[in-house]
Amino acid sequence: MLFRSLTLRLAVLSAAWVALGLSLAGWLVLSITTEQVLRSFDGRVTNLLDTVAGAAAIGPDGRPRLERPVSEPNFGQPFSGAYWQIATPSGARASSRSLWDARLPGFDAEAGPGPRMRDAAGPRGERLRLAERSVVLTDTAAPLLVQVAVARGAVDGEVQRLRLLITIAFVVLGIGLVAGVAGQVVWGLQPLRRARRALAEVRAGDRAGLAGVSAPSEIAPLLEEIDALIAQNRATVERA
Repeated sequence: MLFRSLTLRLAVLSAAWVALGLSLAGWLVLSITTEQVLRSFDGRVTNLLDTVAGAAAIGPDGRPRLERPVSEPNFGQPFSGAYWQIATPSGARASSRSLWDARLPGFDAEAGPGPRMRDAAGPRGERLRLAERSVVLTDTAAPLLVQVAVARGAVDGEVQRLRLLITIAFVVLGIGLVAGVAGQVVWGLQPLRRARRALAEVRAGDRAGLAGVSAPSEIAPLLEEIDALIAQNRATVERA
């Protein structure tokens, strides 16, 4: 049978443990790094939300607006993947030029004033990371519903590249470790192979015993017992 080989058994067992350990380590590293990338991206979106919310105001006509420009060039480019929108509970709305004639998903007023993050679909069907909060300008004014959304394409691509690099790194590391373990197994069992060859020579009459066979301390007692058995058998044959 295939697994009657001790070398193969040890090599397969070691490879299985290495694969399991690296898989768990890779999953952990990938989870942590992915979370850090997404958290950094969420931080950027939240900062944009705070900037837009800080500039939000109600104009003389009662409609929402920005009192000052926001330093994000993509807000001014149509369908750039970065959008802001300010709305009132009555339905009045102002939005970035990038949103063109589209609208961001409705503000989830039932979930509270925020701020909060969620995923949403963009005006062209792209995946967006949307941050929203309500802003109360005065005690008597209705709250402004402020939303900022940024396309996830770039960060999702970065996460995919990160996953690929980590996977390749751990596969290469795994191959190296398995090869190293297999080499250790082969080298560690080398004394048994020498003992086998020495026994074959004794049986063929090319040597008298195993006294000169080099062996580690774990195997040496076994060889001594075999050598004593050979000597005893030889003495028995001579007496006969």
